[in-house]
Order: sequence, then structure tokens, then C-alpha cells
Amino acid sequence: MGKEMKKYKENQTPQFMSTLNEPRSFADIVSPCCETTKVYDHINAVFSPPPSREVFVPGANIKLSIECQADTLNMMTIYINTRIIKECDTTLLDDIGIAVETFSSNFKIKSVSMISGRGKFEIKNIQKLQDDMLLKIIVWNKKANHLIGDVDISLGKPLISKLVMRRDELR
Repeated sequence: MGKEMKKYKENQTPQFMSTLNEPRSFADIVSPCCETTKVYDHINAVFSPPPSREVFVPGANIKLSIECQADTLNMMTIYINTRIIKECDTTLLDDIGIAVETFSSNFKIKSVSMISGRGKFEIKNIQKLQDDMLLKIIVWNKKANHLIGDVDISLGKPLISKLVMRRDELR
């Protein structure tokens, strides 16, 4: 209240208004109706990251475990873990390097960390994606400085890129 309302200051009390038909509290159980559940299921399906997968690097005894995590609707982090399949292989996990390249010029992939055969990569500007997200994962031996192998994977249309956002696709 402003200074001009000083004389009414002691006479006014807060008012609580409600249009509820029955008393409610924050501890009540929320049970959404079926329409609301359908909407939430659709939203979760659209904005969920691609499922985890395992791929083998051709010509090498290495298996890659790929896991995607949605940071925002427009940014995704990809975690890649390597595992050597043959016990007698002389390549150590500490010697393995991973790089991820994209076939699209619309967005860039940034390598965040690389520790002992584990890589963390960030992908931003996913809304610019027009086709499926195709990635090339390159595995090399850091100590001997030679290519071990590479594998191409498709992550489909992750996150916000699943939505129709361009006018030419609405027709």
C-alpha cells in the first residue's frame, strides 16, 4: 500500500477467494483424466532422447555403448563407452580415442571430455535438423596414432526435431 493509503492500513485484511466446490490441499493425490494422460504420453514420446544401443566397430574387437541424454529440448549429450571384447587384445582402454562427426552442417558436435575410452559429446541446435541425425564414430589408438575403425549410426530425429516446425512440411 502506498503512503497515501496510510489511514486504511490497519482496517484492511487479506482476502482469500476460491471457486472450488470442495476443500482441497496440496497433499491431495492428483489423478489426471485420460485426455491429460494422452497429452503427457505424447509429449514424453516426442521429447525423449534416442534409446541406448550397443554397436560393434567393424575390423576391431571393440564394442561401443552409446547413451543419449536430453539436456534441454534443443541440446543433447551423447555418452560413448568402449569395451574391448577379446581379452588377448593388446589395445588398452587408456590408449583408445573417440571422435564423433556429423554429416549435417546445421549443427556441431562438441567433445566435452575423453577419459580412458569414455567420451562425452554435446550436440546443440537440434531444431535445425531436417533429416535423421547421422553420426560417424571414429575410434583410434592414441599411442600408435592409427585408426582402429569407424561406424556410422543413425539416431533418427531426436528431441524437438521430431516436431513439424517448417511451413513447407505442414502442407
